[in-house]
Amino acid sequence: MLITQFLDQETSRWHGPIRVLRVLIPVLTFLGGQLLFHARFHYPLVARPDQAMGDRCARQMIHVPGTTPPPILLIHAENDPFIALHHAHRLVAAAHAAGRSIQEYYTSCGIHCGSYGHDPQRYMALFEQFVAL
Repeated sequence: MLITQFLDQETSRWHGPIRVLRVLIPVLTFLGGQLLFHARFHYPLVARPDQAMGDRCARQMIHVPGTTPPPILLIHAENDPFIALHHAHRLVAAAHAAGRSIQEYYTSCGIHCGSYGHDPQRYMALFEQFVAL
């Protein structure tokens, strides 16, 4: 997303047939990165934490006597320009479906990773309370 915005700004004056590159550069960069990552690590680059919540390892950890998966603290800015709120809701639903403990904290902030700056005292109190558990 950030790369696309940067390329869009830098290539906004391109005209004629070369304008096609404005679309192709981000697409080819993304696909190339996907292929390289998959070739190296043998799994997709695009993370799907909502799907990983219920994966085999997480399910096994739940069923091992005396162990529980660590709780999750989800902090999300409701107006995050990079990660939409519905992604946070998917994580919460996936955590509940997998039997995971999840605590949610939403702020009315419109900045990605801006929840701390929105209300530092509340953020730190919530974080300290979560860690104390």
